[in-house]
Amino acid sequence: MSDAAGGARPPALTIVVAAASGEAGVHDTVAALAGQLDDDIEIVVEARPGALVPELWAEGVRRARGELVGLLSGDALPDPDWVQRTVELHRDGTTAAGGPIEPGPGLGATDWAVYFCRYAAYGLPLLATEYVEIPGDNASYRGDALRAHAPAYAEGFWEPFVHRVLREDGYSLRMATTRIVRFRAGTDATAFRRQRFAHGRHHGELRSIGLPRRRILLEATTAPLVPLLMTARAGRAVFRRRRHRLRFVAATPLLLWFYGWWAAGELTGRLRAAVRARRR
Repeated sequence: MSDAAGGARPPALTIVVAAASGEAGVHDTVAALAGQLDDDIEIVVEARPGALVPELWAEGVRRARGELVGLLSGDALPDPDWVQRTVELHRDGTTAAGGPIEPGPGLGATDWAVYFCRYAAYGLPLLATEYVEIPGDNASYRGDALRAHAPAYAEGFWEPFVHRVLREDGYSLRMATTRIVRFRAGTDATAFRRQRFAHGRHHGELRSIGLPRRRILLEATTAPLVPLLMTARAGRAVFRRRRHRLRFVAATPLLLWFYGWWAAGELTGRLRAAVRARRR
């Protein structure tokens, strides 16, 4: 479903909102944008139960006509100045910009674990000494740069892999503190566990492309360490910010569980890649 601005001239901004939970999952996100829209903004909604959000982002980006393309997910509620801030971030020619993802109101125990699992690196304050990848849940790009690199997201808009291609071609990417989205409550633990496994599997396969089979199998042996390493990395980000530390401690058992499913998925992806490498 899409709501596109009319006329021959491309819109200034296309906002792609994706949700794997179906259209109900993007209702609040689109509603949060309602007061920020004008005739020069296009919204593309991609919502399909069971799909992976990066796949939906890729579909939306391929349909986007805007000079700028913004990405949001159904889990992210943009602040009232999100559109204004997006335009400002690209006035200096920046190709890609990301922003903070803060916890929203009313989060339950599962929501906090999911927030730390996905967004521990993106809470305020963003630390100047810390490198973080631009998160797709709060991202924007120059449309011409994305369209010139369409093969990079042919199988899904997996941010690290798209960004690597952009950086290799000399494009500028940065994080900013001025454009904020907030993670909303209501996460289903079972659905998120399945998502972590699926995302981990795709990550494992993508990371293994072009590697020799022996290297793939060697990296696969690290799978048991992944939940501990990822939990420790999330914990460092939380404790360095000195915010939500008790919430993090309480969420740690569930966080380890979610990262365990990611690790299982990543292992599966690497083993599938190893099988294909053996056949070559």
